[in-house]
Amino acid sequence: MVKRCSKCGQEKPVTEFYGHPTRGTSFACKECHKAYIVNRQHRLREKKKAEWELRNPGVPFPERKRREEKQVEVVRKAEFRKEKYE
Repeated sequence: MVKRCSKCGQEKPVTEFYGHPTRGTSFACKECHKAYIVNRQHRLREKKKAEWELRNPGVPFPERKRREEKQVEVVRKAEFRKEKYE
């Protein structure tokens, strides 16, 4: 079965669309949906940054930590606790 993506206009197999609980499949193909999500995250991040700069002039916007950095931090804390109680 083939369906047309409403974003890119290409006809693709139904397996190239995410499922939707009430409509059956989403209106955009997986590629277009992923591109939309990445763009949306970027737009929201820029919006938050602009709001931060209005409320906190002269204070730099806090950068978020990457998942890998957080995991390393947790491991270091666990190692510290082991050393502390041994």
